[in-house]
Amino acid sequence: MQVEFRLGSGGVGGASPRKLFARAALVFFVPTLILVIIYFFMSYTNHNKDENYQPVQAEIVNYDVKYSNRMHRRSKITISSPSYAPVYKYVYEGMNYQEEGDTYSQMRIYNIGDRVEIKVNPDKPEKVYDPLFAAKFQRYFVTHLIIPFGAVFIGLLCAAIFNRKRS
Repeated sequence: MQVEFRLGSGGVGGASPRKLFARAALVFFVPTLILVIIYFFMSYTNHNKDENYQPVQAEIVNYDVKYSNRMHRRSKITISSPSYAPVYKYVYEGMNYQEEGDTYSQMRIYNIGDRVEIKVNPDKPEKVYDPLFAAKFQRYFVTHLIIPFGAVFIGLLCAAIFNRKRS
């Protein structure tokens, strides 16, 4: 048995196809807008850290690992996926510190023993910021969240406009 759906003049629930596409575009517009706002907030925060924090050479000595558990829908098996934050060892104003980064990722971008430049908060030297790690996280955020949601939004908006011109 084959089922066919058509969006005729009545559409679904009496709404025109143009209105359906416009509503669907709105559903994707709001999350895209929220994601863009989050991205700009992250960029602003990172920019302030770049300007106000002091550069220091650090060594990657370990990774802090956190697990997030989620239930697989079909098999009802709990899946545990790790996230990693590098642990940095550095010297700031003659004091030794060993602190974990504040950004977790599902992949390790450094090897243990790598030397990297981090930024240290001069008021709280235990607060560190890794510009390279933050940049990779932001790139991931853009390519895996903002671009797909934006593409769907633009596609639905174009479909609504195209359908409007046809009617």
